[in-house]
Amino acid sequence: MTDTDRDAFAQCYNGMLIAFRVSSDDPIRLHGELEVYFRALRDLPLDAVQAAAEGLQRAHVGADGRSFFPTAPQWHKAAEAAQVALLRKMLSPAREEPWHYEDPDCGDTGWLERVCQVGARCGCESCSKRPGDWTHPYVAPCSCRATNHTYRRRRDLGPSPYTPDEAEKATANVRRRGRGGFRHA
Repeated sequence: MTDTDRDAFAQCYNGMLIAFRVSSDDPIRLHGELEVYFRALRDLPLDAVQAAAEGLQRAHVGADGRSFFPTAPQWHKAAEAAQVALLRKMLSPAREEPWHYEDPDCGDTGWLERVCQVGARCGCESCSKRPGDWTHPYVAPCSCRATNHTYRRRRDLGPSPYTPDEAEKATANVRRRGRGGFRHA
């Protein structure tokens, strides 16, 4: 809450006083208590404090079955719970069905994982000169890039320092060594 919420909080606080039948002939004391509660609840949004007040008015009963005005920490705890509940209401509902990739081959990343091996080389000149049993992993652009909505949305929203064409250019001179690590050609 901010200082601009002080009047709305005062109405909420007065509603709590009425609901819990708290009376006092000393308005200065009541104003001082209002300030104490306002400072204690200041770190929470007004709507959460108001929602907590409504909940406390309905359910705040002591062990002896009698209702009593909550302390500032009790109201704060209730307001934190109300804030969580309000935030959960703002979230969209959970998916009814499991996620489905538009292209299960690349998982909508736009890249296909491949293994350079005899009969399916990566196209690197040095790989064609290697012995037949030499293999290494590499990635290649997926053909779904032009039509895959998920890939295009991720690409457009970024953050990526490269466009797909720049990424291909940046990785064109990089190849993987047999035991790990990358080396520039």
